[in-house]
Amino acid sequence: MENLWNKIELKKTEPTPKEILSIQSNFLTEISNGKLQGNIGTITGQPFLNSDADDFNAECFIHTFRINVPELGYTFTLLRLAHETLKTSPYQIYSSLENKKYKGKTIEELNDILRSIFNSSEVSTAVKNLLAQTS
Repeated sequence: MENLWNKIELKKTEPTPKEILSIQSNFLTEISNGKLQGNIGTITGQPFLNSDADDFNAECFIHTFRINVPELGYTFTLLRLAHETLKTSPYQIYSSLENKKYKGKTIEELNDILRSIFNSSEVSTAVKNLLAQTS
């Protein structure tokens, strides 16, 4: 029998949203000397934001960025990012501490949104307070 599939290219052109979240979670662990540990978990589900009729009509990957504080036995959800399973954009982000929703389409927009969330007063205060409670 012959192969009926087209040639499938395995090369990647840019990082996926999940890879960017994972890289950023590793940076958090590194800059906090392991006192705060970023963790990315992924599930498949339906979108979590009320979106326009033309957005997210399909099943989605939902990537959850959690911050774990091993010394305190505490974990909280920093944000969730959702995109259709067969696409990496557009995407939607919900920032838990800010109680704010974001939408984007490009990796550049994603970096800008994440920078905004990570440097928000809510997240900065939470990180400082958690670090102050560790030895």
